[in-house]
Amino acid sequence: MMPVAYALLRGLAANPALPPELLDRLVALADDELAGVLAGRDDLGRTRALALARRVGEAAVSLAYGGRLAAADVEPAEWPEAALALLDRGEAPAAWARAFAVDPDPARRGRLAACPGLPADVTERLARDPVPDVVAELASWAPADTAARLAAHPHLSVRHAVAGNDATPSAVLESLLTGEGLPRLAAAVSAPPRRRRRSPSCCPASAAAATTSPPSAASAKPC
Repeated sequence: MMPVAYALLRGLAANPALPPELLDRLVALADDELAGVLAGRDDLGRTRALALARRVGEAAVSLAYGGRLAAADVEPAEWPEAALALLDRGEAPAAWARAFAVDPDPARRGRLAACPGLPADVTERLARDPVPDVVAELASWAPADTAARLAAHPHLSVRHAVAGNDATPSAVLESLLTGEGLPRLAAAVSAPPRRRRRSPSCCPASAAAATTSPPSAASAKPC
C-alpha cells in the first residue's frame, strides 16, 4: 500500500466520526499498526474488538487493557498475553493465575508476578520460582508481608526490588541498609566457589606411592 494511502487509512481509523460501515471495513483490513489505532476507539464494541483480535493477535493485549475484551472473550492458550492483561486488571479467574504460575516461559511468570491480588498459593509459588527475575518482579509489587520475607532472598536483584517496593515496611528497609536482622544469605551467593581438593586418584604418582609405601612428608604434598 502506498504511504499516502496508508496515512489516509490511519486518519480514518482515528476519526471519532467514522461511519460504522467504514469502521467495519477498516477492521477487516487492519494490520499491526492500524489495529493499534482502532483498538483505542471508544465505539469499537465487543464484536469488532473480537474481530480485530482474531485478525491481529497482538491487538488483543491493548483491547484487554482497554476493557474491550473480557475474560469470557479470551482463551489463555490462544491469547496468553491478553489473559495476563486481564489478570493485571483484576478481571480474570484465579485458575488462570495458577496456570500461568507453572507456565514454562519465565517471561510469562514474570508478567504474572506483577499482577495485583494474586491468590496466596500463587504468590507462594512465585516466591520460590527458580528464576531470580521472576521473584524480583514479585518483590517489586508484593504486599508488605511478602516483601518482608523476600528481603532475605539470596539474590541481590530480589533484594534490590524489595528496596524499591513502596509497600516494604520501614523496619525491613532499615535492615536492608544495615544488614542487621536479615539472614546472611547474600554472602553465600556472592562468595567465589571453594576450590575442590584433588583426591589421590587425580595424581597417578601419588596414587602409586600410596599403594607401595606409607605416606611420607614428600608424598603428602598436594598434586
